Amino acid sequence: MSELPKRMAEAAWNFLDSLDEEQRALATYPYEVKLALDDLGIHGMNFTHVTGRGAQRGIVHQGRRGEAVTVDMLPKLKLEVVVRDGAVESVIDAVIQASRTDNIGDGKIFVIPVEEAVRVRTGERGDVAL
Repeated sequence: MSELPKRMAEAAWNFLDSLDEEQRALATYPYEVKLALDDLGIHGMNFTHVTGRGAQRGIVHQGRRGEAVTVDMLPKLKLEVVVRDGAVESVIDAVIQASRTDNIGDGKIFVIPVEEAVRVRTGERGDVAL
């Protein structure tokens, strides 16, 4: 390993060590899920930073003067993966295994049918385009 990747890895670990437990979980979540999906041979995925709220409808903080301040739109991470029908259950299991903390806010998985997939570069369609 060259010196630059070693320094980058060391900086990443130092950064993770500086975070509290909740921040560390959020920072490592995409990496853990990516590894779990890679193990299944699923390499195409998109993580998107989004803002939203779930059933808990946000969180309440104590403001500067002691008043309650509700933050009801929270930063979240959205994962999108398109897979063949036969891989759906194993992908669901892998994502749950890699990201479950048993806390409120672990997220939800929605399985949505994809009518067609087309690779723009080649024009390939269907499963071969995935």
